[in-house]
Amino acid sequence: MCRGRSRHDRHADRGGAAAIASVAPKHVEKVRELFIDVVSDDEVRLLTDIYERIVARIDEIDGITLPG
Repeated sequence: MCRGRSRHDRHADRGGAAAIASVAPKHVEKVRELFIDVVSDDEVRLLTDIYERIVARIDEIDGITLPG
């Protein structure tokens, strides 16, 4: 049975957010090294187009969009 979120959940969320924030710079660096640096500008534009169509479809089906 789900009765809502407890104060423990909120504390865990803050801890999780701090953990994510602490690794984000290294994550971005690694994504750039392994992915962005090996694709051309045209490929990035193509991937962006594909991603935007997927996000639009998710919104259409499930009503979930990216934060504006």
